[in-house]
Amino acid sequence: MSGRKYNIAAIAKLAGVSPATVSRALNNHPYVTKEVHDKVFDAVHRLGYQPRMPSDKKRLAIIIDSRNMILNSYANTMLFHLSRFCDRRDIRAEIVGYSNLELLEENFLKAAIVFQNFLTEQDARQFPHTQFICINKRIPGYASVCSEEEQGIATAMRYLAERGHRRIALVLPNAGDSRSVLLRRAAFCRLSAEAGIPDAESLIACINQNPVEAVARVIRAQKPDALLIGGEDMLFPTNFAVEMLGLSVPDDLSVISYENSYASAYMVPPHTTIAQDFARLAEFAVNLALDALDGHSVSDRHIEVPNSFIERDSVKMRMNSKSTYSRSNGA
Repeated sequence: MSGRKYNIAAIAKLAGVSPATVSRALNNHPYVTKEVHDKVFDAVHRLGYQPRMPSDKKRLAIIIDSRNMILNSYANTMLFHLSRFCDRRDIRAEIVGYSNLELLEENFLKAAIVFQNFLTEQDARQFPHTQFICINKRIPGYASVCSEEEQGIATAMRYLAERGHRRIALVLPNAGDSRSVLLRRAAFCRLSAEAGIPDAESLIACINQNPVEAVARVIRAQKPDALLIGGEDMLFPTNFAVEMLGLSVPDDLSVISYENSYASAYMVPPHTTIAQDFARLAEFAVNLALDALDGHSVSDRHIEVPNSFIERDSVKMRMNSKSTYSRSNGA
């Protein structure tokens, strides 16, 4: 229904309360009980009511966890591209912190994009009037736009194998419930096993409270000839660990990392990288949000975006260049 046809009196009638109570509920008055609040907002959404806003732009929420935004290349790059595509589509993007999800209902935000790993299915189910679009995350019953994780890992491992590398170690963030981490880890282990390397798990360093020690421990114990850094924000602790061990990139140890737009090209030497296509991830997510704002259900929409590969100077050709890694899953 069109929100222009209804006013506070219509909401009050449907909710069975007074217009004054509706006004108090919409303004989050502390004396309004949860039961009354829920009745009022249910009536609001059933009528399609929209409060008067300073502009007629369509509005969506971008949900962030502000605790993980500082010095986070992935999060800041994703937010930049989402903001850019909202501007292009003439959409007003409202930043909503994870600790303030109730603003989704209070501000009548019918579409929300989330690109970090904190939002749970239980969180999302609390807001039945909002359609969520997840980037690099899957929540049952909600739309998603994700990078092709196995394709990225497979491309990097074949590139290294074709240049003679036989013992590749993987560096991952310590976030076991992250879709990206789980898929990158699974692809690495599968491809290693297919290449006749049975101990792939021992070649994985998980960045934790002591990231430098975690990386150094794997390098000392397993003596890899290449490192695959499985995330945008692990360049510096990994690089520091390599330098502390007195190793040189790429002479002693080749490195492929995920593209960090603030750092990868400026490492010494510049890093060869797997690059998520942040622009396309953002564009697809904003387009799905637009469909949701136009009244369409997007819950069954799932889009995968391939990674690109940027060749720089952090990989050295080893003596034996015959590849042992499968070509079945790459670009």
